[in-house]
Amino acid sequence: SLDLPIYVIGHYRKAEDPLGVTRSVDEAVSYYLGLKVQAQTDKGRFILQSLVTRSYLEAGQWTEALNSLDKLARDFPKNNPEESLWMKALIYHNKLKDKAKAKEEFQKIVDQYPRTKLARQAEVYLKKI
Repeated sequence: SLDLPIYVIGHYRKAEDPLGVTRSVDEAVSYYLGLKVQAQTDKGRFILQSLVTRSYLEAGQWTEALNSLDKLARDFPKNNPEESLWMKALIYHNKLKDKAKAKEEFQKIVDQYPRTKLARQAEVYLKKI
């Protein structure tokens, strides 16, 4: 299963083994990127990049997760890029405690994707922050 490397990362994270987490993230990302090169469809490449993002999220590697989310939105604009912005906003707000960056990402959703459900939710967050 493609989720197995993410499960392994979670195992090491729960065991509080930072070296194991780092090693398993590196292996997972390498594995997914190797498969991504071989993928023959945009959907396959999107799924594999999403798994890279999930690997970083599982490990709590927020900077790498943010970069991977940027790559998802940039490389796959037809696959709900507002969801990547939403995840970025939540990382900034909940994990990095950077309200200014969170507001910036929520505002991008409202400005760039005004007719989406996430835009309405982003407006609610913007009022609360």
